[in-house]
Amino acid sequence: ALLTGDLPTRNLARKDSLVEHLEDCTSMGLEVRPPNVNEGAGEFVTKDGEITFGLRAIRNVKSRTADEIEAKRPAGGYMVVYDLCERIDHGEVTKASLICLAKAGSFDSLHPCRASVVAALPEAIINGKKKGRQASRGQASLFGDDGGDALQVPEADAWTEDEQLAFEKETLGTYLSSHPLEKWVGKLERICGYNTKTFSRAEDKSSAVIGGVISNIAKKRTKSGGKPYAIFDLGDIDGSVKTTVWPKTYEKLSEYIVDGQIVVIDGSVDSRGGSCLLYTSPSP
Repeated sequence: ALLTGDLPTRNLARKDSLVEHLEDCTSMGLEVRPPNVNEGAGEFVTKDGEITFGLRAIRNVKSRTADEIEAKRPAGGYMVVYDLCERIDHGEVTKASLICLAKAGSFDSLHPCRASVVAALPEAIINGKKKGRQASRGQASLFGDDGGDALQVPEADAWTEDEQLAFEKETLGTYLSSHPLEKWVGKLERICGYNTKTFSRAEDKSSAVIGGVISNIAKKRTKSGGKPYAIFDLGDIDGSVKTTVWPKTYEKLSEYIVDGQIVVIDGSVDSRGGSCLLYTSPSP
């Protein structure tokens, strides 16, 4: 209910309340399944004690887009992406929305390779619009052309794990199938004194070493002198910590402050206001 309530105010340009609630699901042990054109709906729904990601929460997927996909879904579900593109109204479901649905993993139940689905979309859309025009004129193919379920999705080179996760972040606002830090967990545990789950225990003004992925960067300037600095979220598998890089450090390390960059930060803790913030130390 909380996740669905966040849908009207989604802002994929920054970390929003929906992502915060998804992080709460992770910490509570609640499984959030990827979006699925054959099971999901516009809203977040529950099944067998798990939550299925709402289609409306995906970039470029509007309410009427999700409603159209759900309304035209046959009893047995869509068979392939060509089948879906034949059934839908392309005025309601645009090419941009279909690409975002594929990048988010919404077609995984139809075909396991997301790159192949994206490669198939141009032909699937052309074929779907053609069949739609024929149906509207009451025409049938003289030679009995195969329907969408008979067309084959072309094989394409699968995206790397990092590419797939980057597309998930782009379209969902968060990582869902995995996390870029999965393969670094052991090393980070050896290097870092804290993670986002234990960071709240750090004493105010104490030093802290913590690792994560940079996201939601906001570049700002000081009121006095107009010197550049940055604020961003440093996220790991369990959550994120708001991080500020002041001008002296920013001048030295700005090239590393890039969305998706994995870093280890040595900083100082600010726990004023009931929440913990991380201020990077003056030295790199």
